[in-house]
Amino acid sequence: MKKSVLLGAAVILMGCTANVEDVATEPQVAKTITFDFVTNATRGLSANGSEMTDLYMYDAVDGDYSQSQHLTPSMSTWDAPQMTLGYGSHHLQFVASRGTGAVEDDESHTITWTKPSDTFWTTMPMDVSEGGNETVSVVLQRVATRMRVTITDAVPVGATQIVITPTTWYYGINYATGAACDPRSEARAIDIPSSYIGKTGMSVSIFGMSDADEWTTDVTIEAKNADGDILGRVVLHDVPFKRNRTTEYSGALFTNSGTFSITLDDEWDEPYQSAW
Repeated sequence: MKKSVLLGAAVILMGCTANVEDVATEPQVAKTITFDFVTNATRGLSANGSEMTDLYMYDAVDGDYSQSQHLTPSMSTWDAPQMTLGYGSHHLQFVASRGTGAVEDDESHTITWTKPSDTFWTTMPMDVSEGGNETVSVVLQRVATRMRVTITDAVPVGATQIVITPTTWYYGINYATGAACDPRSEARAIDIPSSYIGKTGMSVSIFGMSDADEWTTDVTIEAKNADGDILGRVVLHDVPFKRNRTTEYSGALFTNSGTFSITLDDEWDEPYQSAW
């Protein structure tokens, strides 16, 4: 009887050993990559002292998008974003933004915003294989443009909004190519704080997406009261915009002196200057 029991135990142990060996020799076919981001020479997902609110990551294999992620600062992976990538060739795209009202479209590979803000993008090829780096540095470049308007005369009592209406303004980006998309002509209203009444030098800004090449559009600037009545208005023609550049206009809006002038903020790029 004892010999039979021992023989049975040996058979069971041999079977267990065989199963362990089978699992151990199963080949690895993917790797988890951690991404370390740099936005316009600043390490991390922030720019000019403001942190991005959304990070989008896309993985394309042979032209087909196999996975994507949308991260926000409240997620535990925000400070160390990761993707698990199968061995082979990948094409990755990254978008970091502070825009609001984002809508992703998987078919057109676009992200559009109700209210665009500072946005960065890049695309990069990656070959994933056994060994090699598991932390990869990703450099994002700004794809936003910005218009800043400075009112040089005093804001009158009753003024509640500055409304900026470009004839053409881009509200989205194609994350596969980085191209600006979704052109619209919409009024962008900025509320005037009561503390600015009677003061000069009030500045307001709007962001939009832009291609790398300079382009122009007409822009209407209006001041309105709570009833929507226009208190001041100016129309600017052929205003130049470009990715990673701020276009700045300044002048009197309420006294209608026609003294608006243009400069371009060199904090982002070299300035372009003009006057009329």
